[in-house]
Amino acid sequence: MPQPRSIDEPARNVPVSSEVDVLVVGGGPSGIIAALAASQEGARVALIEKRGFVGGNLTIGLPILGFLSQRGEQIIKGLPQRFIDRLREIDAAGPHQPCPLHVSITLIEPDAVNPSAFAMLTEAGVEITLDAFCAGVIMDGACLRGVIIETKSGRHAMLTKVAIDCTGDADVAFRAGARCEKGDEHGRMQPATLMFRMSGVDTEKLRSSLAVNPDTYDVDYIPPAYFAHNRRFVVVGLRNLIAKARADGLSIPTDRTILITALRDGDVWVNMTRVKGVDGTDPRSLTSGTIAAAGQIEHIRRSLVSYVPGFGNASVS
Repeated sequence: MPQPRSIDEPARNVPVSSEVDVLVVGGGPSGIIAALAASQEGARVALIEKRGFVGGNLTIGLPILGFLSQRGEQIIKGLPQRFIDRLREIDAAGPHQPCPLHVSITLIEPDAVNPSAFAMLTEAGVEITLDAFCAGVIMDGACLRGVIIETKSGRHAMLTKVAIDCTGDADVAFRAGARCEKGDEHGRMQPATLMFRMSGVDTEKLRSSLAVNPDTYDVDYIPPAYFAHNRRFVVVGLRNLIAKARADGLSIPTDRTILITALRDGDVWVNMTRVKGVDGTDPRSLTSGTIAAAGQIEHIRRSLVSYVPGFGNASVS
């Protein structure tokens, strides 16, 4: 007997778990700041996050960009700066540092994001619900009145006067009927990556090598003087070394490195996995992409240990 291609889900009564003025969906960087801003204005605020933590991309090792202008003047202040100040209280955020390639970078300690964000949100009176996936919206004509969430305890409704979509994928906006575009004109999306960290890196050896032998290491757009004067930095390039690793039989999915020195001495975040054709709205595609990216890490590790100065005794951590 052929299996049905779809089923009819029976109607059911859904309990209302919360009713607030502002509901923020997504607890990444934008969600944290949106919730704090709404609470600061006196609104009753709830924040839901599909994972068991907040912070989103702040927790994967990427630096924060954009605090400084091309002239080196600080242009982002307010609540984002207050969050950085909170991290700096526990030595978990560096200075806003000019960068020839990225205009500016602000390095943070990913493991400190959660406790600091939780503290600020709790102090502001934000109602936080983790492990809650936005599964639908509640509409009144063209007006959004709330969202449906799925949790371990079942399905719930959260009602709100205003919803702020901070999902990163326009989950709420799309479900509410907003016109959305996906990918380029052919529907293709940016290749997916999976960050990982290496410990035991001699970053001083790496830095001096880049400063003294820039032609050898083929670094993108960053003059050697930058590495000579900055202990924390981002390396985009090393194309010659990647080409050598490939010639020696290693399978490296990208033709350049993206290495980010961490605040913790000896730690470097690596952004070098690369999987094409991943659809960020399709769980099967995301799953196969994640598996493929994880499978690339070992050859990347071997290439860094074998060919990049300072990585000789490093390991994935």
